Amino acid sequence: MNGSGKTTLLNIINGYVWPTTGTVNVLGERFGATSLLELRKSIGWVSSSLQEKLYKTDLAQEVIIKQKLLIARGLMADPHILILDEPCNGLDLFSRETEDILWIILKM
Repeated sequence: MNGSGKTTLLNIINGYVWPTTGTVNVLGERFGATSLLELRKSIGWVSSSLQEKLYKTDLAQEVIIKQKLLIARGLMADPHILILDEPCNGLDLFSRETEDILWIILKM
């Protein structure tokens, strides 16, 4: 599904990219009629591209720890919605650590 626009859609939902047509409503608020700065306070954001910008490593254990940190960072402000862009990117989907990450997300 590479190139299908998933990350672009998530960037639109977060208000980082403006759509070329149509309207966007998030948490009952319409873009253009509400403050995006205020709305973003209600949105948690976990992105593998953010991880790549913040942390330049490929060691498996470090990737797991950093992914957990990104999820914790996304949850810190107690958001109304948590948006996950490839939350398991770079993780072994059958590992205990990945299972722990998924439980953290499901417990929300």
